[in-house]
Amino acid sequence: MRLAARLLPALFLCLLALPVAAPRAQDWAPDRPVRIILPFPPGGATDLVARILAERASRDLPHKWVVENRSGANGNIGMEAAAKSRPDGYTLGACTIGNCAINASVYARMPYDIERDLVPVFWSASVINLLAVHPSVPARSFCASSWIGPRPTRGG
Repeated sequence: MRLAARLLPALFLCLLALPVAAPRAQDWAPDRPVRIILPFPPGGATDLVARILAERASRDLPHKWVVENRSGANGNIGMEAAAKSRPDGYTLGACTIGNCAINASVYARMPYDIERDLVPVFWSASVINLLAVHPSVPARSFCASSWIGPRPTRGG
């Protein structure tokens, strides 16, 4: 694969992040607990990042930060709760590419409008996913056309 073809998606993602970085930071110190609504069940990468953030913020700030898991509908339930919460800065929603970009193309009706109902505040983490198989599997690529594996047989 040519270098340009590899760099184009990364450049596109960087351009998408520019509007997030544009606003200037404001001084803010919470005077009551802060909720992080996580639209996924406990135990995943997003949950881990949110819990580390909450623990460190709770340690450094006068009030606790609490992670609230609200999973379901591919993240739409939790993001709807974040979008419909009081806009006072005490509720954060954990936005991923799925629930904040892809879902709007997948679902006919969304319970929130990502551009109207939510405002990006900060980038918390990038998570790298990895697909792994047992060494005996002959796969050398994720591309289905390049993998020649066992073929299903009729009748069992």
